[in-house]
Amino acid sequence: MFAPEYKIHQLPGGLTLLIEEMPTVHSAAVGFLVGFGSKHEQKLPGGLAHYIEHMLFKGTLRRSPADIAEQIDSVGGRINAHTSKEYTSYYAVVLDRHFDLAIDVLSDMYLNSAFAEEEIERERNVILEEINMYEDSPDEKIHDLSSQNIWDGHILGAPIIGTEKSVRKITRNDITGCIKNFYTPDNTIVAVAGNVKADEVIALVEEKLGAFRGKKQECPEDPLKIVPGIKVVKKDTEQTHLCLATKGVSYKSADRFTLSLLSSALGGSMSSRLFQKVREQKGLVYSIYTYPSFYAPGGLFTLYVGTQLKNVQQVLDISLREFTLIKQNGISAEELQRAKEQVKGHLVLNLEDSSSRMSWLLKSYYNYGLINNVEQVMAKVDKVTGDDAQRLANEIFIKEDLQLTAIGNFPKSGFFPELSC
Repeated sequence: MFAPEYKIHQLPGGLTLLIEEMPTVHSAAVGFLVGFGSKHEQKLPGGLAHYIEHMLFKGTLRRSPADIAEQIDSVGGRINAHTSKEYTSYYAVVLDRHFDLAIDVLSDMYLNSAFAEEEIERERNVILEEINMYEDSPDEKIHDLSSQNIWDGHILGAPIIGTEKSVRKITRNDITGCIKNFYTPDNTIVAVAGNVKADEVIALVEEKLGAFRGKKQECPEDPLKIVPGIKVVKKDTEQTHLCLATKGVSYKSADRFTLSLLSSALGGSMSSRLFQKVREQKGLVYSIYTYPSFYAPGGLFTLYVGTQLKNVQQVLDISLREFTLIKQNGISAEELQRAKEQVKGHLVLNLEDSSSRMSWLLKSYYNYGLINNVEQVMAKVDKVTGDDAQRLANEIFIKEDLQLTAIGNFPKSGFFPELSC
């Protein structure tokens, strides 16, 4: 059922092409992934990767910004991009008969963007407005603040969007320098999924990208270090926002499946412990959830809460008590099985169309150098035991690694007692 045939093809310059034929659909999805994200900005202005993502839509040597949007819109397709801490991706989804247009537009953007000075300045204002909007959304900003605080000083904790100060510093030379040093064939993966023929895809991609050359700049990473503590941002908000974070695991760790199940059982769904006890039984919050974050050098486990100031301490007490109970008693067989079915269900349901399959190809190959088989992944999820979950809980739920970040209208310093679980 989930064992499709994949084609992996290497172009002469080092670019990797991944193809999955899906003859039962009527669409085609094309994605370009470059191994350049915010974590590669150690010696660069913060937010540069995100700025470049914007700029690739601002015109090429033969297309205006309007042309890029209109040519995809005119065939009923969609085109977009995403910047993460570790990579940037560009993608288009079209009807299968317009696949060649999608490849042509994305290749043109990737290889031939003009980076006109007037477009750079215009987009700077757009990004500054995006930052202002973000500053007015504490329920979103709290997550970046949390990672900044727990990874104090490490580039992986820096905000992807940058800051107003760093974005104002970005120049055209910064942009073109990164294109030369990171937007290289050996740092690029192209994935295609949909109603396509692999040999036709290979021929078209070689036509568009066969002459692409260059070598990426190496970018060594510093080791991650957890910095515990409590950081409070006083802000006149109606609701108080909290992120309680602790160390997680790398996406290369076998424990990534265990952590996903632990998160599901604790706060990953409406049936989870914290949702039921804090929201349904106590009525203390509207929003409470947990989530793992996986990166190459390490990861995080985070609890988010949005609640009234008067409820903060009670919500924290209940949450920390649940951390302790899982350390002491683990999770029940029923909880574990429900978490497994949730994780597997989300995995499968998120792979139902050409766009999601294309994204799966890109991320699998970028993270692991191979394309993960979905059935094998589900088998690994099924192998996780209650003992595994309890062991991992005892490794990550320790007060020496707990970092609490809070935004709200707090009355005084010292509002929070020492964290412990």
